[in-house]
Order: sequence, then C-alpha cells, then structure tokens
Amino acid sequence: MSLPNWKGLLKWSLSKVDPKRKDEVKQMSKEDLEFLEGALSSVNEHEKQVANSVSEVNRISKAFMTSENGENKNKEIEFDKKVLLESMQKLEEYFEEHPSNATSLARQGLLESFTLLLKSDDMEVLSSTLSIISCSFSNNESVLEEASKTQLVPNLLKLKNKLKDTQLEPRLITAISSSIRNCRRAEQLFVTLGGLSYLKDSLESTNLKTRERAILLFNHFISLDKASRLIMATLNPYKILNLLLPLDPENNGIQFTELSCTLVFLILQKHSNAFTGEELNEVSKVLDRELQSLGSLNAVDYEKAKQIEHLLICYPKGGIIFLPFDTVLEI
Repeated sequence: MSLPNWKGLLKWSLSKVDPKRKDEVKQMSKEDLEFLEGALSSVNEHEKQVANSVSEVNRISKAFMTSENGENKNKEIEFDKKVLLESMQKLEEYFEEHPSNATSLARQGLLESFTLLLKSDDMEVLSSTLSIISCSFSNNESVLEEASKTQLVPNLLKLKNKLKDTQLEPRLITAISSSIRNCRRAEQLFVTLGGLSYLKDSLESTNLKTRERAILLFNHFISLDKASRLIMATLNPYKILNLLLPLDPENNGIQFTELSCTLVFLILQKHSNAFTGEELNEVSKVLDRELQSLGSLNAVDYEKAKQIEHLLICYPKGGIIFLPFDTVLEI
C-alpha cells in the first residue's frame, strides 16, 4: 500500500510560489506552517498504521489458519490473534470513514485473507471477519464482482451450521447479504448453493434478529424476481407463511411485523401458483384473524400498524384477492 509523501508535497507546493506575485501572496506564518506540517504528519502516520494493519491481517491470516489446521497453538499464536483483531478493528474503522477505499481489497490481498479467516473455529475471529465483510462489501460493485469469483460466499454458507442459534448468526446473514446483493454472479451462486433454503430454515430461529435479517434478504430476492417459481415451489411457500404467521406485533415489534407482512404479500402475489386451493383458503382464514388481532392493539401501536392493515385488507374474508404484479409496495 503506497503512501503519499505529504511533507514533500507541501515543500514542493511552497517552492512553486511565483516570487513576482509576492505582493499578492500572504506569507504563511511559522505557526501556521508548523500546524499544517503537524496535520500532514498525523495523516501520514494514520495511513502508515492502516498499511501496517493490512500487512498484519494478510500475514497473520495465513499463519493463524496454519495453526488451526495443525497442533501448533502456542502463546505466539495467541499474541498474533490479538494483533489480528486489533488490525481488523482499525481497518473496519478506516473503511467506515472512507468507503471508497474498500475497492482496493482484492489488490491489497485482504479478500483472500477474509476468505481464509472464515474457516476459523475461533468465534472472536469469525465475529471480526463477518463484521468487516459487512462493512466493506456492501454496495461495493467491484469488490462484489471479485469476491464472487472466490470461495468467500461458499465459505460464508458453510458457517450456517457452526453458527446456528448463536449470537453470531444474525451477523452471518448480514455478511452474506452484503456479499451478494446487487451482484448477479454472487446472487446466482447463493441460490445454487442452497442459500434460499438456509433463509427458510432461519425463519424457525428463536433469535428475532436472525429471523428479521433472513426476511430482509428473502424480500430482496422475491421482490426483484430473483427466485424462480421452480425454486420457490421446492421451498414450500405455504410452510414459509406458516412460519411468518401470526404476525404478533405486540411481541415481535412493528418493524419485524412489517417486514414479515411484506414477505407474506410478495409470496402470495408472485407465487400463488405454488399453493393448493385448500392452502389458500387456510391462509385467507389466518389473515382474517390477523385483521381482528390488529384491532386489539392500543391506539399508538394501531397507528403504526395501519400499513399492515392496509395490506391485509387486500385479503378479505371469503377469498384472496391478488394485486397486479406491478403493484408498488411501500413499507
């Protein structure tokens, strides 16, 4: 990672001042010059720390994985783990402050390092890796394209059993989402590797955050028609609705209820052909009960639930009405 010579740039700039225009140029005071040099020195030092963090992550990720695959787990490795976590934290802060700089992940070797670290059995290392992936990959087109050509997405999905029902599972789904959304190659890979089936299984989690993140990603795929009818049919959408209903806004909260309602709406709107007539009748009855339960909320919550009620009213007692496919759903 090359660093600009800020002090040299300052001296060069000052040397280029036209002496003939001296009367038009205010001489920089000694105090101002010292302050500017100090500021540039601080910036230079920070960039050196970032460059050092990149080197440490690349070095330790390979050594750390070697130690995990073998028997060499000594104090030196434990020390390296501490350095690794500190370096990862510094890089995450750097990418949060300068998102555009994350485009150089592959060139700096960090993409390979993150992919390696996803194989770790250490929960702290996994937590840090998932966090920095979520931070640096999101909406970063060039990084997503490069990552889709590696084992990063497969390695993320391999964590689903290891992190099942743990506090890290919501972070895993967030990292997966950041690594695939709006990248066609990555999204296709996710579907091919059974990612939608994993999201469906996550709806049975007792962790509300896990379920919420799974619903968010599900909504993305279905709303943009990135889940084919054949694939959705294999997922048994009727079972998905049973996992989402009843909505229960009093216990799950309005935000979670709105997301769930959106997914219910999208499945019924786009994949009604995957249901039998009996299943549709059962769904209609459940939604009718949902309308009644909304009326039991207190006044404040009821106001927040108006949008949900508006959606559910589309499915009146006695039958289901499907809105046109181009209906814009705003929640």
